[in-house]
Amino acid sequence: VEEPQEDACSAISPFQWEDERALKAAIVDAVFAQPASCPLPWLLDLERPVQRLLASKQSPPQPPGESCSPHQEEKEEEEEENYDAVQLRLQVRDRVDFMFQKLSG
Repeated sequence: VEEPQEDACSAISPFQWEDERALKAAIVDAVFAQPASCPLPWLLDLERPVQRLLASKQSPPQPPGESCSPHQEEKEEEEEENYDAVQLRLQVRDRVDFMFQKLSG
């Protein structure tokens, strides 16, 4: 794995890039593992969506509607939930990146 090239506009990090990447991943994982146990000011507006996502994964599936086959509807719901989860994870990761930029700056 090659080290990313640094241009003149990028900030110098206090961490090696591998360590920074691992720290960022650990922070994002911690937010999704126990969102209520780590109330962080820079994540306040994302706290509820994270908790909703985790609650939806733990709740039993809803009965299928009349318009689609049960299998097709479940698949569509699962795809939508996966998309929402990825989007939310990316938003949290962006916040973590921003926090690291502030630490570097």
